[in-house]
Amino acid sequence: PVAIDGASFWSRLAAEWGHSPLPTPLELPRDASILVIAPHPDDEVLACGGTLARLSQRNCHIHVAIVTDGAKGDPLNYYADDDDVARLRRAESRSALGLLGIENVHFLGYPDGGFQVTSEALTCFGKLLSDIRPDWLFLPSPLDYHRDHVNVALATVRAWESDGYQARAFLWEFWQPLPATWVVDIGEVFELRRSDLSAEGAAALESLLDAFDDPNGLLITFVLGADLALELWKGEHRTEI
Repeated sequence: PVAIDGASFWSRLAAEWGHSPLPTPLELPRDASILVIAPHPDDEVLACGGTLARLSQRNCHIHVAIVTDGAKGDPLNYYADDDDVARLRRAESRSALGLLGIENVHFLGYPDGGFQVTSEALTCFGKLLSDIRPDWLFLPSPLDYHRDHVNVALATVRAWESDGYQARAFLWEFWQPLPATWVVDIGEVFELRRSDLSAEGAAALESLLDAFDDPNGLLITFVLGADLALELWKGEHRTEI
């Protein structure tokens, strides 16, 4: 836990926000460089697969970095060992992202459930930013309820800070619902996203679509703008995780 001067931070937000502000439709770029940091195979699809499909249609150059090997993704032991699970999830990720038109997939290979914010990890994340030079950066929320998601978010934010905040950064919600500030209409790619989930062997998760996607086709993908994300991690405005 870290110290918080919560009164000043949240009081200022309450003063700045209007009455029950609604999320703003996000204007998607064309021909932009996009980097997605996913803690596990499938996080990138469940969290923002529809948005990635639309960005791909707009000729954006998308890179997905999958941080952990996903070896703990079989708690019911359907497969023989963790190596089988890791290989399967790598193959599923490539197949699913291929349906979205994404071929640049980077498997970083950190242990599932054991990712830590180390100097080596920060160097790795910093190299991704310097090599890809993204215009937009997608990452999990540091307020999530999964330790890998939290640590990956922290490492990404620190690498982004070291890079001079050059990319426009967006946080997605996954395990922990958060107030959305941006929405993306994924109606035209909704069926593609269903196929994408099936390609990942996630037929049992089809019901999650109702939780992640608005009936009108609005995917709540982005939860905090870069300015608020920065406020959460600057000294006097830090919160407890």
